[in-house]
Amino acid sequence: MRRQAQKDWFAIARTPTWLGRLLIALALAAVFALLGQWQLGRALPTPSASATPNPSPSTPNPSASPGDGGGQGASADLKTFTLEVDQTNLAIISGRLQPGGKSGFWLVTNSKVLKSSVPKSVGRELTVAWGWAPTFEAAVAAHVKLQSANLGSAGRKVAGLLAESEAPLPGHPAAPFLFDSLSLAQLINFYQPVQARDAFDKYLIVQPAPGTNATAGLETIVVANAPSTPLENVNWLSAFYAIEWSVFAGFAVFMWWRLVEDERLRRNADAEAQVQAEQAQLAVD
Repeated sequence: MRRQAQKDWFAIARTPTWLGRLLIALALAAVFALLGQWQLGRALPTPSASATPNPSPSTPNPSASPGDGGGQGASADLKTFTLEVDQTNLAIISGRLQPGGKSGFWLVTNSKVLKSSVPKSVGRELTVAWGWAPTFEAAVAAHVKLQSANLGSAGRKVAGLLAESEAPLPGHPAAPFLFDSLSLAQLINFYQPVQARDAFDKYLIVQPAPGTNATAGLETIVVANAPSTPLENVNWLSAFYAIEWSVFAGFAVFMWWRLVEDERLRRNADAEAQVQAEQAQLAVD
Protein backbone atom coordinates (compact mmCIF):
# COMPACT_ATOMS: atom_id res chain seq x y z
CA MET A 1 0.00 0.00 0.00
CA ARG A 2 2.87 2.34 0.79
CA ARG A 3 4.47 1.66 -2.60
CA GLN A 4 1.15 2.33 -4.31
CA ALA A 5 0.83 5.61 -2.40
CA GLN A 6 4.29 6.65 -3.62
CA LYS A 7 3.35 5.79 -7.22
CA ASP A 8 0.17 7.82 -6.92
CA TRP A 9 2.09 10.75 -5.46
CA PHE A 10 4.67 10.79 -8.26
CA ALA A 11 1.93 10.43 -10.85
CA ILE A 12 0.36 13.66 -9.54
CA ALA A 13 3.69 15.45 -9.07
CA ARG A 14 4.70 14.79 -12.72
CA THR A 15 1.63 16.49 -14.16
CA PRO A 16 2.24 19.88 -15.89
CA THR A 17 0.16 21.72 -13.28
CA TRP A 18 2.18 20.48 -10.33
CA LEU A 19 5.51 20.79 -12.15
CA GLY A 20 4.67 24.43 -12.77
CA ARG A 21 3.87 24.89 -9.11
CA LEU A 22 7.18 23.23 -8.24
CA LEU A 23 9.03 25.81 -10.33
CA ILE A 24 7.23 28.58 -8.45
CA ALA A 25 8.15 26.97 -5.12
CA LEU A 26 11.81 26.65 -6.18
CA ALA A 27 11.88 30.28 -7.31
CA LEU A 28 10.51 31.37 -3.94
CA ALA A 29 13.06 29.16 -2.15
CA ALA A 30 15.87 30.74 -4.19
CA VAL A 31 14.70 34.26 -3.29
CA PHE A 32 14.47 33.32 0.39
CA ALA A 33 17.95 31.73 0.25
CA LEU A 34 19.43 34.90 -1.27
CA LEU A 35 17.79 37.00 1.42
CA GLY A 36 19.23 34.65 4.04
CA GLN A 37 22.70 34.96 2.50
CA TRP A 38 22.40 38.76 2.51
CA GLN A 39 21.37 38.80 6.16
CA LEU A 40 24.23 36.44 7.02
CA GLY A 41 26.66 38.87 5.41
CA ARG A 42 25.27 41.62 7.64
CA ALA A 43 25.48 39.38 10.71
CA LEU A 44 29.16 38.51 10.24
CA PRO A 45 31.25 41.65 9.69
CA THR A 46 34.47 41.48 7.74
CA PRO A 47 37.10 40.27 10.25
CA SER A 48 39.58 42.84 11.43
CA ALA A 49 42.91 42.73 13.21
CA SER A 50 41.22 43.02 16.58
CA ALA A 51 40.01 39.46 16.23
CA THR A 52 43.36 37.82 15.53
CA PRO A 53 45.29 36.48 18.52
CA ASN A 54 48.18 35.02 16.49
CA PRO A 55 50.44 37.09 14.22
CA SER A 56 51.61 35.77 10.89
CA PRO A 57 54.45 37.04 8.69
CA SER A 58 52.99 35.69 5.46
CA THR A 59 52.72 37.87 2.37
CA PRO A 60 49.30 39.54 2.18
CA ASN A 61 46.92 39.86 -0.72
CA PRO A 62 47.06 43.52 -1.85
CA SER A 63 43.29 43.65 -2.19
CA ALA A 64 42.59 41.99 1.16
CA SER A 65 41.51 43.56 4.40
CA PRO A 66 44.06 44.15 7.19
CA GLY A 67 43.12 40.89 8.80
CA ASP A 68 45.05 39.23 5.96
CA GLY A 69 48.39 40.93 6.50
CA GLY A 70 51.07 40.30 9.07
CA GLY A 71 52.66 43.13 11.05
CA GLN A 72 55.79 44.52 9.46
CA GLY A 73 55.73 41.71 6.91
CA ALA A 74 52.74 43.46 5.32
CA SER A 75 54.79 46.43 4.08
CA ALA A 76 53.85 45.67 0.47
CA ASP A 77 50.23 46.20 1.44
CA LEU A 78 50.71 49.50 3.26
CA LYS A 79 48.95 52.66 2.15
CA THR A 80 50.57 56.01 2.84
CA PHE A 81 48.75 59.13 3.97
CA THR A 82 49.54 62.67 5.05
CA LEU A 83 46.82 63.53 7.53
CA GLU A 84 45.47 66.57 9.29
CA VAL A 85 44.61 64.91 12.59
CA ASP A 86 41.53 66.05 14.45
CA GLN A 87 42.86 66.06 18.01
CA THR A 88 39.47 67.00 19.46
CA ASN A 89 37.73 63.82 18.28
CA LEU A 90 39.41 60.84 19.90
CA ALA A 91 37.82 57.52 20.82
CA ILE A 92 38.87 54.33 22.61
CA ILE A 93 37.86 50.91 21.27
CA SER A 94 37.76 47.99 23.73
CA GLY A 95 38.25 44.26 23.19
CA ARG A 96 41.27 44.56 20.86
CA LEU A 97 43.51 41.48 20.80
CA GLN A 98 47.27 41.32 20.43
CA PRO A 99 49.48 38.19 20.02
CA GLY A 100 49.14 35.81 22.94
CA GLY A 101 45.44 36.57 23.36
CA LYS A 102 46.07 39.82 25.28
CA SER A 103 42.93 41.97 25.25
CA GLY A 104 43.28 45.73 25.36
CA PHE A 105 42.24 48.98 23.74
CA TRP A 106 42.83 50.94 20.54
CA LEU A 107 43.09 54.72 20.38
CA VAL A 108 41.45 56.14 17.25
CA THR A 109 40.93 59.64 15.88
CA ASN A 110 39.27 61.33 12.99
CA SER A 111 41.48 62.95 10.36
CA LYS A 112 41.43 64.67 6.98
CA VAL A 113 43.53 63.35 4.11
CA LEU A 114 45.98 65.91 2.69
CA LYS A 115 48.01 63.51 0.51
CA SER A 116 47.73 59.79 -0.12
CA SER A 117 48.76 56.83 -2.25
CA VAL A 118 45.05 55.92 -2.46
CA PRO A 119 43.33 57.47 -5.52
CA LYS A 120 40.57 60.05 -4.98
CA SER A 121 41.17 60.23 -1.23
CA VAL A 122 42.46 63.80 -0.79
CA GLY A 123 40.02 65.92 1.18
CA ARG A 124 38.10 62.96 2.59
CA GLU A 125 37.88 62.06 6.27
CA LEU A 126 39.57 58.93 7.59
CA THR A 127 39.34 57.23 10.97
CA VAL A 128 42.80 56.17 12.18
CA ALA A 129 43.71 53.49 14.76
CA TRP A 130 47.03 54.71 16.19
CA GLY A 131 48.00 51.90 18.53
CA TRP A 132 47.15 49.41 21.27
CA ALA A 133 47.10 49.88 25.06
CA PRO A 134 46.93 46.97 27.55
CA THR A 135 44.60 48.75 30.01
CA PHE A 136 41.87 51.35 29.91
CA GLU A 137 43.99 53.63 32.08
CA ALA A 138 46.88 53.43 29.61
CA ALA A 139 44.50 54.14 26.74
CA VAL A 140 43.13 57.22 28.56
CA ALA A 141 46.69 58.43 29.22
CA ALA A 142 47.49 58.05 25.51
CA HIS A 143 44.20 59.83 24.75
CA VAL A 144 45.32 62.86 26.81
CA LYS A 145 48.85 62.73 25.38
CA LEU A 146 47.64 62.68 21.78
CA GLN A 147 45.24 65.56 22.43
CA SER A 148 48.16 67.78 23.52
CA ALA A 149 50.74 66.47 21.02
CA ASN A 150 52.23 68.82 18.43
CA LEU A 151 51.47 66.98 15.19
CA GLY A 152 52.67 69.78 12.93
CA SER A 153 50.75 72.14 10.69
CA ALA A 154 51.98 70.40 7.52
CA GLY A 155 50.22 67.19 8.47
CA ARG A 156 51.18 63.84 9.95
CA LYS A 157 52.71 61.27 7.58
CA VAL A 158 51.64 57.70 8.33
CA ALA A 159 51.49 54.30 6.67
CA GLY A 160 49.04 51.56 7.47
CA LEU A 161 46.46 49.02 6.41
CA LEU A 162 42.86 49.77 5.49
CA ALA A 163 40.28 47.68 7.36
CA GLU A 164 36.52 47.16 7.07
CA SER A 165 34.09 48.76 9.50
CA GLU A 166 32.67 46.49 12.21
CA ALA A 167 29.06 46.01 13.35
CA PRO A 168 27.91 48.62 15.88
CA LEU A 169 27.43 47.69 19.53
CA PRO A 170 25.74 49.60 22.37
CA GLY A 171 27.79 52.49 23.70
CA HIS A 172 28.70 53.59 27.21
CA PRO A 173 26.68 56.66 28.35
CA ALA A 174 29.10 57.30 31.23
CA ALA A 175 32.06 57.29 28.80
CA PRO A 176 30.79 58.47 25.38
CA PHE A 177 34.28 58.16 23.86
CA LEU A 178 34.45 54.40 24.67
CA PHE A 179 33.14 51.87 22.13
CA ASP A 180 33.11 48.06 22.06
CA SER A 181 33.46 47.82 18.27
CA LEU A 182 35.03 49.97 15.60
CA SER A 183 31.87 50.93 13.74
CA LEU A 184 32.47 53.88 11.43
CA ALA A 185 28.78 54.77 11.51
CA GLN A 186 28.94 55.17 15.30
CA LEU A 187 32.24 57.06 15.20
CA ILE A 188 31.10 59.51 12.52
CA ASN A 189 28.07 60.36 14.66
CA PHE A 190 30.38 60.70 17.66
CA TYR A 191 32.73 63.10 15.84
CA GLN A 192 30.20 65.78 14.78
CA PRO A 193 26.80 64.29 13.92
CA VAL A 194 25.23 67.53 12.65
CA GLN A 195 27.68 67.90 9.75
CA ALA A 196 27.60 66.18 6.38
CA ARG A 197 30.86 64.26 5.93
CA ASP A 198 32.74 62.74 3.01
CA ALA A 199 34.33 59.86 4.90
CA PHE A 200 36.08 56.62 3.99
CA ASP A 201 34.06 53.42 4.43
CA LYS A 202 37.23 51.84 5.89
CA TYR A 203 39.58 52.81 8.68
CA LEU A 204 43.39 52.87 8.82
CA ILE A 205 45.50 50.72 11.15
CA VAL A 206 48.78 52.60 11.52
CA GLN A 207 51.92 50.48 11.06
CA PRO A 208 55.01 52.45 12.15
CA ALA A 209 58.29 51.96 10.30
CA PRO A 210 60.60 49.26 11.75
CA GLY A 211 62.49 50.54 14.76
CA THR A 212 59.99 53.28 15.58
CA ASN A 213 57.30 53.35 18.23
CA ALA A 214 53.57 53.88 17.88
CA THR A 215 52.08 57.31 18.61
CA ALA A 216 51.47 58.54 22.18
CA GLY A 217 53.36 55.69 23.84
CA LEU A 218 51.05 53.01 22.46
CA GLU A 219 52.09 49.60 21.16
CA THR A 220 51.96 48.85 17.44
CA ILE A 221 48.80 47.01 16.43
CA VAL A 222 49.72 43.55 15.17
CA VAL A 223 47.73 42.39 12.16
CA ALA A 224 47.55 38.65 11.52
CA ASN A 225 46.21 36.02 9.14
CA ALA A 226 43.07 33.90 9.42
CA PRO A 227 41.07 36.20 11.68
CA SER A 228 37.92 35.03 13.39
CA THR A 229 34.92 37.17 14.28
CA PRO A 230 34.44 37.75 18.02
CA LEU A 231 30.96 36.80 19.25
CA GLU A 232 30.41 40.33 20.51
CA ASN A 233 30.82 41.63 16.94
CA VAL A 234 28.11 39.35 15.53
CA ASN A 235 24.86 41.11 14.62
CA TRP A 236 22.54 38.58 16.23
CA LEU A 237 19.36 40.15 14.85
CA SER A 238 20.64 39.71 11.29
CA ALA A 239 21.79 36.19 12.15
CA PHE A 240 18.27 35.35 13.34
CA TYR A 241 16.81 36.76 10.12
CA ALA A 242 19.27 34.65 8.09
CA ILE A 243 18.04 31.51 9.86
CA GLU A 244 14.45 32.62 9.38
CA TRP A 245 14.87 33.11 5.61
CA SER A 246 16.51 29.67 5.37
CA VAL A 247 13.50 28.13 7.10
CA PHE A 248 11.20 29.94 4.66
CA ALA A 249 13.20 28.53 1.74
CA GLY A 250 12.74 24.98 3.00
CA PHE A 251 9.11 25.64 3.83
CA ALA A 252 8.34 26.74 0.25
CA VAL A 253 9.42 23.32 -1.09
CA PHE A 254 7.76 21.50 1.81
CA MET A 255 4.45 23.25 1.07
CA TRP A 256 4.56 22.03 -2.55
CA TRP A 257 5.15 18.45 -1.32
CA ARG A 258 2.35 18.81 1.23
CA LEU A 259 -0.11 20.11 -1.37
CA VAL A 260 0.71 17.21 -3.72
CA GLU A 261 0.14 14.79 -0.83
CA ASP A 262 -3.16 16.50 0.00
CA GLU A 263 -4.22 16.14 -3.64
CA ARG A 264 -3.36 12.41 -3.54
CA LEU A 265 -5.35 11.93 -0.33
CA ARG A 266 -8.29 13.83 -1.78
CA ARG A 267 -8.30 11.69 -4.93
CA ASN A 268 -8.11 8.50 -2.86
CA ALA A 269 -10.96 9.70 -0.67
CA ASP A 270 -13.04 10.55 -3.75
CA ALA A 271 -12.27 7.13 -5.27
CA GLU A 272 -13.23 5.34 -2.04
CA ALA A 273 -16.42 7.38 -1.81
CA GLN A 274 -17.24 6.49 -5.40
CA VAL A 275 -16.70 2.79 -4.70
CA GLN A 276 -18.87 2.93 -1.60
CA ALA A 277 -21.62 4.72 -3.54
CA GLU A 278 -21.52 2.11 -6.28
CA GLN A 279 -21.65 -0.70 -3.73
CA ALA A 280 -24.60 0.97 -2.02
CA GLN A 281 -26.39 1.33 -5.35
CA LEU A 282 -25.80 -2.36 -6.14
CA ALA A 283 -27.20 -3.33 -2.74
CA VAL A 284 -30.36 -1.32 -3.39
CA ASP A 285 -30.79 -2.85 -6.82
